[in-house]
Amino acid sequence: MESEKMRDLICAASGRKKAETVFRNGKVFNVYTGEFEQIDVAVEQGMIAGIGGYEGESEVDLGGKYLVPGWIDSHLHLESTMVRPSELVRLAALAGTTTLIADPHEAANVAGLAGVEFLLSETANSPANVYMMAPSCVPASPVDENGAILDAKKLEKLCRDTRLLGLGEVMDCPAVMEAADEMLQKLLLFAGKPIDGHAPGLNGKELCAYLAAGIGTDHECSDWEDAHLKYRCGMMILVRQGSAARNLAELVSGMVRDGVSARRFCFCTDDKHIEDIQREGHIGSNIREAVKLGLPVPEALRMASLYPAEYYGLRHLGAIAPGKQADFVVLSDLEEFRPAAVYHRGKLVEAGERQTAVVPPELLHTVKCRELSEADFSLSEEEQRFVLQMIPGQINTAGRKTKPGETGLLRIAVVERHGGSGRIGRGLADGFGLKHGAAATSISHDSHNLIVIGDNSRDMALAANRVREMQGGCVLAADGRVCGELALPLMGLMSCDGYETVHRGMEELKKQARRMGVPAEMDPFITLSFMALPVIPEFRITTQGMYDVTEENFCKNCREK
Repeated sequence: MESEKMRDLICAASGRKKAETVFRNGKVFNVYTGEFEQIDVAVEQGMIAGIGGYEGESEVDLGGKYLVPGWIDSHLHLESTMVRPSELVRLAALAGTTTLIADPHEAANVAGLAGVEFLLSETANSPANVYMMAPSCVPASPVDENGAILDAKKLEKLCRDTRLLGLGEVMDCPAVMEAADEMLQKLLLFAGKPIDGHAPGLNGKELCAYLAAGIGTDHECSDWEDAHLKYRCGMMILVRQGSAARNLAELVSGMVRDGVSARRFCFCTDDKHIEDIQREGHIGSNIREAVKLGLPVPEALRMASLYPAEYYGLRHLGAIAPGKQADFVVLSDLEEFRPAAVYHRGKLVEAGERQTAVVPPELLHTVKCRELSEADFSLSEEEQRFVLQMIPGQINTAGRKTKPGETGLLRIAVVERHGGSGRIGRGLADGFGLKHGAAATSISHDSHNLIVIGDNSRDMALAANRVREMQGGCVLAADGRVCGELALPLMGLMSCDGYETVHRGMEELKKQARRMGVPAEMDPFITLSFMALPVIPEFRITTQGMYDVTEENFCKNCREK
């Protein structure tokens, strides 16, 4: 802050000058005491000058409503909403999330540093605070094939950006266990800074080794036993409630049942689609659900503000107190947690005009695979030995051997799309429900190759080739014709259109997917997008075939199950 602005802030705090804005007649939440106080809040230069009795050049009458600190999403991927980052941030801010801590590894896996720099540029002038974590695993795993490699030397360039907080989710657990040189360089580069984890089911000495490396969070806890174990070891548990992975009920119920303090818990969304944000809210929906499950309101609000601010070193955020940034959410009640108004740096957040998209041309031409034929999706006897079992409401999967004479299974394939090997991995899947057609998308975490699932080769080739023609997107095909599509030409991950267009397109795709047999409780494209991620148990499909995450081996080399 410049000296003149600091002088004005001090003068307003001491009452020697009127503050720019005073918020009156509100019940102000004190994160330190857990109380709501009927008190004025004075704002100067986008900061909170003081709380108490103040006069302002302008005044905002809150009419007895509640004033709480702006909410923080402690872990998300901006790219996963399928709209430009500026679109997501604007909508999240209107929903009360005034700070987002993003891991840009989706863009990095497609376009390397150019993808990360685009996200930083797109969010530089947002109506919210957007911070980033340096992508730690690009590619996510040695068995992946992606569009770029980010080693420690390249990550060093990102460290110069003041909005970079630390190292993003460390998914390559084996590299940590083995103390691999490249992983050590990354961990040491960010020593003393926040390092996010990604360690589903990790325990015992392996968990100790993971924590000893300086990794401090995990957002992959899907059951209370796993979360409680990591909590007892000192990890910060990021309670995830996204569009596909919805772990909040399990974790918060465990917290409430066992009387565990929320001090080492935060909220995050990880991956949440725009239509779900529009319907449910953003972090506000996490707070609402947690309170319904019995978590005290003060603790739920702290999980959304103070606790993540403290962990990530954002000392200017997380509270309504002198010297903090003036990020507020105005609430009419403490039940629904739907904002009546949102303020960022003391200014009302409004829908406003969209930013003009300035997209480097190379980020619009990233689907480089060849045209595909029906023969590309024929399965060998070897490829039919194992089944990837999808689980509704989770991104975890199960794996099993195919049963003799079993019918109703779908074919699933991943096509390398970055212009590298051109490989196609094929296998069988169960639980998706699709009949008489196929679904394909260029979103497949984290390497974002082209993934397609269906019950016949003709529709699979048709859907996959349409994704290729659009340079990314989501497609449904049935009976030899395309019956639904949404173009995502920006890195094959995002649309350049507004969220309304994306929302309408995705809603139509979901309706069509339901008509084709996909269960109502399953988000078809988010679920499909995670089937290629070989760092989450149990089975995954990669460009090299079916992979057993637990065994760390391709199924063609696996023992019989």
